[in-house]
Amino acid sequence: MAKLMRELGTALFPLRLGPPELTAGNENRWVEPRWNRPCRSWARRSRSNCASAIRHRRGAIIHYRVAHYLHYLGAPLVARVIAEVAHSATGIDIHPGATIGRSFFIDHGTGFVIGETARIGDRVRIYQGVTLGGEPRAAGAARGADVKERRHPTIEDDVVIFAGAMLLGPITIGARSQIGANVAPDSLVKHAAPTIRVQNSSTRSSNSPNTMVEA
Repeated sequence: MAKLMRELGTALFPLRLGPPELTAGNENRWVEPRWNRPCRSWARRSRSNCASAIRHRRGAIIHYRVAHYLHYLGAPLVARVIAEVAHSATGIDIHPGATIGRSFFIDHGTGFVIGETARIGDRVRIYQGVTLGGEPRAAGAARGADVKERRHPTIEDDVVIFAGAMLLGPITIGARSQIGANVAPDSLVKHAAPTIRVQNSSTRSSNSPNTMVEA
């Protein structure tokens, strides 16, 4: 995937990311074979072609990874087009600006929305109908005036978010949490500390209760 991303980057921005000998006069001849190679590689990775792979949740995640890389390179329009192709085919709407960690898993996916400044950690699992939405911009604020402003949720590692949950605004969902209901703005959800119970079997008898120590 990293090699594919590099090839796409050089094909889209040859004068910036390509070899130093490229000029405006020879870039088209250099780009053509290098554009075809990552497209063919992308198709193979997507189980024979992009049209068939996009019907699967895995295809939506692959399209997001490509779109996110292009967004990072400074091609937001191309990135948005790729994201909208995935959205129209799968019902999964992931903004290219969102940051998603490793081993991300979508179960079903219909009606699934992730906003631009959302941050998702590793090994997160999300079910259908989930929204990671943003709070509205301040009245009169120009669109895109501060793209780094955090407006969407942050989901830490190993979180499970079940169907229909709607998480809005710059909230934080702590590691290993499980979300089964809506969470309002200005919330902080943390996984509870484990409780340890020790049973002293040597003191057990038919006439005495179990000895329990909680920590």
